Amino acid sequence: MLRGIDTCNCIADVTSRAHEIRRSNISIDISSLHLNIMSKPLWIGLDLGATNAKAAIVNDEGAVVSVCELPLPADMSPEPVVGKLIECCQRAFESTSFGFLDISAIGIGCPGKIDIVNGIVEGIANFPWDEPVPLAALISERAEGKPVYLCNDADAVVAAENWVGIGGKSNNFSVVTVGSGIGLGVVNDGQLVQGCSGTIEGGHMIVQAIGGRPCGCGSRGCLEAYTSANSVVKLAVEALESRAEEPSSLRDIAGSRDLSCRDVFDAAKNGDKLAASVVDSVARVLAVGCINISRVCNLNQLSRCATYRCTYLFFLLRRLLTVKL
Repeated sequence: MLRGIDTCNCIADVTSRAHEIRRSNISIDISSLHLNIMSKPLWIGLDLGATNAKAAIVNDEGAVVSVCELPLPADMSPEPVVGKLIECCQRAFESTSFGFLDISAIGIGCPGKIDIVNGIVEGIANFPWDEPVPLAALISERAEGKPVYLCNDADAVVAAENWVGIGGKSNNFSVVTVGSGIGLGVVNDGQLVQGCSGTIEGGHMIVQAIGGRPCGCGSRGCLEAYTSANSVVKLAVEALESRAEEPSSLRDIAGSRDLSCRDVFDAAKNGDKLAASVVDSVARVLAVGCINISRVCNLNQLSRCATYRCTYLFFLLRRLLTVKL
């Protein structure tokens, strides 16, 4: 079963519980992640993507109080990125009467290889971070010393699904996050599967073994290199160049500013044949990745969490998953 959801609202509680459990060397039972409610039932969830930073203030029932999304700075070194994450929090506070002192804890969902216990990003594609970055500590220093917990972004979404999504219907499922990068979280018999390094890099499974597109991780042929938001734009630009005589509404946009992933999907929905061919190609590769995940993990439910607006992609993906590729 494939189901779509847009959710990133319980990262703080998720990472708090995961941190405590990992410290005690006990396997993570995500069915209990949302039960760790502190005395102040407000949390901040931060989402660090390849191009944007997001902050959500949520209560202990998963209801969103306020949200802010900002583009990341041109300088993607750690300090400017931390500053942008803090700015997201402050902007989210503006529509409320709250501040950092009213928050129980902050959680960060981040792509890459994560040291959950120590709150360190050990490696992350698409960022010029040559050394491990103590992201949790850097955020805490600028957030009134509040506890900050770090986990892989896809794992955070899986826990959110378990709390307020499909977890009530299945204890064997997976979530594929689709945005600036591609993430994967897997639950088997109610347990979050994390692998020996604490992260499952589903976005970097190889879907084109020979002559594959270069990926930000340094490899070639990765799922992310064909299906992420950034890759959609690259594919569209290449299509405009290689099909120079073919009319497309994307040409006018590209002539005045940089194309965005949303531009490509909007054009496809409006009948632009060139854009539609790009989206169809993306959906086909993403469907292959989802089928691989489902078959290897023997899942009974598969969900996607889209951080770029892709209802049209979801429609094509669902269609492709029900027919022979």
